[in-house]
Amino acid sequence: MAEKIRIELPESTFPFIPPASNFMAYLGMPSGMAGLVNKLSRRSGQPQLIDPKTVRKAVRDGVSSRNFAQIKANLDSVSTPEMYEYINSPYLLPWMETTLHQNGLSWLSIIRGTHLCVFQAPRPDTFTERFIKRRAEQELELHRPQGSETGSY
Repeated sequence: MAEKIRIELPESTFPFIPPASNFMAYLGMPSGMAGLVNKLSRRSGQPQLIDPKTVRKAVRDGVSSRNFAQIKANLDSVSTPEMYEYINSPYLLPWMETTLHQNGLSWLSIIRGTHLCVFQAPRPDTFTERFIKRRAEQELELHRPQGSETGSY
């Protein structure tokens, strides 16, 4: 059987920052990974429309590499080089390395993506972005084992 690939935005077991998906739902935006991917795939100029059932399956159970490639192509078509650079930056590494579920990574990705869409030219972080970064960093510290300055999570 072929390997299945699953995509997700895990929610925290200790919500120091409320789940980003709850906030997005409050604003009337797609609140989960499936809703976000479906909305992006319906934008004009996308490589191909993806069946919403396939996207839900990718989030819940995983999909074939062929279906994952279609989803990834749609996401790649809306991503910018700046967003790829941010996602691969050393700043996000502590969130990527932890096995604990926390909301900081979701918030940091959403706020940076929004910043890059709103401000076309380089611009300092807004008050909201600085606030979210501080909360995400504090949340990460709460998950760090006691007495550990830089230990693994």
